[in-house]
Amino acid sequence: MDTVKIIGILGGYGPYATNDFYKTLLDNTETAKDWDHFHAILDVNPRIPSRARSFLFGEEDPTPHMLKGIERLKISGADFFVCPCNTAHYFLNKCEHLLNLPFLNMVNAVVKRIVESKMEKIGVLGSEVTVMSKLYEEKLVTAGVEVENVEDLKDVRYIIEAGKQNANILEAKELMLSLIDKFKKSGCKAIIYACTELPIILPIVDSPLQVFDSSQILAEETIKYAKN
Repeated sequence: MDTVKIIGILGGYGPYATNDFYKTLLDNTETAKDWDHFHAILDVNPRIPSRARSFLFGEEDPTPHMLKGIERLKISGADFFVCPCNTAHYFLNKCEHLLNLPFLNMVNAVVKRIVESKMEKIGVLGSEVTVMSKLYEEKLVTAGVEVENVEDLKDVRYIIEAGKQNANILEAKELMLSLIDKFKKSGCKAIIYACTELPIILPIVDSPLQVFDSSQILAEETIKYAKN
């Protein structure tokens, strides 16, 4: 493992999602001993300005705070970084020219996986920022994949907040299952977990539809990238 890259994880958006991503990274790493795991550096800062409120209401831009986190990862020795937060990718895409550390883009990784699967129609379960900015939709439609979004984003917000607080899990799970059922009835063959809080609420094995889980896919691609 001495020749692999050091992983930087820009997280805290929110903390439970970062924790879930890191566990997924560990679970997908082939090891015989604990020292076979990757050297990873985490910058977990849940106190940066709200990404959703910045997008929706023009409140403080979180980008400068995110760039400081990336700088801390670089100074600490990370060779590249990932960010297990879909909403954050809206801001990272906008400041890509300012990134001073190689960035493994989660959205691009998920889209590539979906296109390779030959999926014809897919549902997007994501935050207001992810859906309204068409973070996935534009790339998928360009690739010939039909996309359907959730009708009421307040439902998704409730689910996401449950995951962020690790509270009201059962209620959020029932709501999530009802949303997935609507996707299924409308002809979607799969859904994107386009928020890294979602697998906390409903593990992919419990979904009645095939799931492209952004956290799982990012973990798998991070392992490949670190070994390259």
